[in-house]
Amino acid sequence: MKRKGILNKDQSSIDDANIWYNKAVSLFKSARYNEAIECYDKTLSIKSDYEV
Repeated sequence: MKRKGILNKDQSSIDDANIWYNKAVSLFKSARYNEAIECYDKTLSIKSDYEV
């Protein structure tokens, strides 16, 4: 069984930003706009230069 190595901080931040962004998109599509905005804000707080 192979084990994944520990991600470096930059990769971890990118992964976390992707998770929050995907959640925001899902909430937006569900017309839960205020929650979506909070998730977009969280995305940008993790990675301020996040590209959509």
